[in-house]
Amino acid sequence: MPLTVARQAVIDEAAARLRDRTTEPEEFRRVAKRVALILAAEATRALATRESMVETPLETTRVMRLATRIVAVPILRAGLGMLEPFLEVVPQAEVGSFGLRRDEETAAALDRELNERKFIAPGLGDFGDRLFGT
Repeated sequence: MPLTVARQAVIDEAAARLRDRTTEPEEFRRVAKRVALILAAEATRALATRESMVETPLETTRVMRLATRIVAVPILRAGLGMLEPFLEVVPQAEVGSFGLRRDEETAAALDRELNERKFIAPGLGDFGDRLFGT
């Protein structure tokens, strides 16, 4: 699957706050939630839909509904911060889970580089630590 970069002014502004080491956990969580809501909408843009009928207060009309089962699987622990916003966008999604952690020996990144501590640079630090204030 090709990498898709969401280029929006509000995401760029949010990324600046997330990258800022002085951003406190409360603000970090609030900004992360905002970004996750936008990303959830972007990620679900091309999901299959099917036609259905509903009764409005005035008449019967055709509507489009999701035509596929959706399962949200957050990667523990940083991904937990994205689960609630995703479920706000897709409340009928089922939730699964599995956990991963950074391998300090082999590491891997899509950003510019990994620093000597195996953090993505320029990065935003340890997302999970910052999200949970640990």
